[in-house]
Amino acid sequence: MPEVDRLRYLPIYLKTAEDLADLTPQLKTQLRATTMIGFDLDGTIVNNGSEFPQLGILSLKDTTLLTTIVSGAGALGVMGKISKSMTNLQVSSISDLFSGPVICNEGAIILRNSTRLASVTVRDVISETIISPPAIRSAFERIYQLPSTSINFMGFYPSVSQNKFDPFQYVFFAKDDEKAKELKNRYGSKSTSVDKVETLLEAMIDLGASKIVIQPSTTVATINDIVANLKKTCLSAEVNEGYINIVDGTINKGLVLKRVGQLIGQPQVKPNNTIFFGNDFNDLTALLDSKISIIVDSNPILSHNLVNRLTNLDRRGLTLIIDPLLVNNILILISQLHHG
Repeated sequence: MPEVDRLRYLPIYLKTAEDLADLTPQLKTQLRATTMIGFDLDGTIVNNGSEFPQLGILSLKDTTLLTTIVSGAGALGVMGKISKSMTNLQVSSISDLFSGPVICNEGAIILRNSTRLASVTVRDVISETIISPPAIRSAFERIYQLPSTSINFMGFYPSVSQNKFDPFQYVFFAKDDEKAKELKNRYGSKSTSVDKVETLLEAMIDLGASKIVIQPSTTVATINDIVANLKKTCLSAEVNEGYINIVDGTINKGLVLKRVGQLIGQPQVKPNNTIFFGNDFNDLTALLDSKISIIVDSNPILSHNLVNRLTNLDRRGLTLIIDPLLVNNILILISQLHHG
């Protein structure tokens, strides 16, 4: 990228309300033709050190902007995180907050906008992309190519379309008893544990898998080596909160945003007229392609590394790094400017 363009696309840090006010004219210009806002969940609009930005999100319902969740979490995890984040607001379904569908499992599962928070069903699933059995075997082979690799934890979500097992059941192996207990407490009856990685592999092949999650007992450097190894296959793999998320190679957050408009009958919705809020490396593909990329600075070291990665990939567009306390403010501002 020429130096003049590199300077033009330098990220802007928003730490105070005054910073946000100074940005208003530029933001107003950038909002022209914007049609969609996508939100990651963990570290972005939930569990980010601030309150859930419900006022800002509700203000967007009065605009023509499509708003959608784009999360790496499973369907039940997404619903649970939103339910726990509500304060003084009765919310029964996704449509009470967002106008678009719910994208789960890094894009492998898409749920209807009408999905109820307390009772997700198979009928709510409008799209599923599963990992093929050869790709699952290839993933295992790649992981164990590194001699020091052993697995602390591995889990997966069974396929909806194969209809052999509850697709919202989390099937997992955990080497550590405490980890197994933690997952059992978190998922309750919606979790099934196995005692061997090999048994888990057999279950994945038999039941199908929309997403595989791995925590190797290795260093960050080795985790990155595993991800690089997996990307040599027909798989997508990203690190998120110390775990490796694996899905079919035809999807990731960025790719699924390119399809969501067609899927719901709104072809005008495209990444190049999208605002995306994220905070981790599994958000990279969506942040890279969006017209306005907003990194919620819930982890400054992670934010710094993410900005460097976007810069190295020659990201072109407005990139903002925002204090979590300002997320509500910028959403209300976007709503006001969109009306204006």
